[in-house]
Amino acid sequence: MTEKNLEYKELFKYTEQKLQSHFQNNDDFNKQFAIMEQYYYNKVENIINNDDKNKFQELFFTSVKSQFFNGYYIVREFLYLDPTALKDEFYAQPKGYITEDAAMLMNGLNQNGQIEAIYTESLNDLVKWLITRYENVRELLRQISFEIVCLGATQAIMDEKDSKERMVSGISERGFLGPLTDINFLNPQIYSTSVVYSQGIETWTLHYWSALNKEDDRAGDVSVYMVEVDGYKQYHLNIYLSKNIFSFEREELLRIILAKLMTYRGIGRSQIMVNFAVVEDFYILVQE
Repeated sequence: MTEKNLEYKELFKYTEQKLQSHFQNNDDFNKQFAIMEQYYYNKVENIINNDDKNKFQELFFTSVKSQFFNGYYIVREFLYLDPTALKDEFYAQPKGYITEDAAMLMNGLNQNGQIEAIYTESLNDLVKWLITRYENVRELLRQISFEIVCLGATQAIMDEKDSKERMVSGISERGFLGPLTDINFLNPQIYSTSVVYSQGIETWTLHYWSALNKEDDRAGDVSVYMVEVDGYKQYHLNIYLSKNIFSFEREELLRIILAKLMTYRGIGRSQIMVNFAVVEDFYILVQE
């Protein structure tokens, strides 16, 4: 075995040990991994016949883990080949921005032919099994698998950041729905960014994650107004979501946004009035 092969074997072993440690000892990692796994499973499960669901579930969850491993390994290899490729400014970002930038990094490496095999054998086995039974499933699975690779890459970058103690300086100010200086993922594909915030008023824009490669990344808008009458605070929550988001995902986003407002403000459901609409298109009007 050549010296180079030995080094790559060590990278593989390192990846294996780090992820095994997360699965065995990191409760937050396991919680987020389970949420991610279920989210992507739900995207495909509704097209699978009942007779196939047990086998699909088994193959799918194996594929998720292998794709996540692959993304982690790709970053370890990338940093091994060029340890200075990611600057301190990159690591200093909060996790939301790192997640967004990790997808851009994977996109760039993939387009430049720097990733030898982005899809694992487990994923290819799942695709081969499904395409003989269902139409129009290949691209959906390929997209989901690429996103999971990007999430594995994000984890590798966060672990590298932690190992070098590259922490974010200062404490991020929290708004009604999350930190104001980070992007806040509501689910694996959609995140929110603060646009306007002042005393009692905030507006947020929802975007699709860059891993989806959407030409228009606008997914929705959220505004929150706090009104106080006779010492009683009431919050008006207005949510506008794109019609391109599946209906079951829109319902889940509503629950997540509502829960964030209740958590960050320490209030009950009775203090919130919710207005919700599904929007066909978003436009920016420019005054000439």
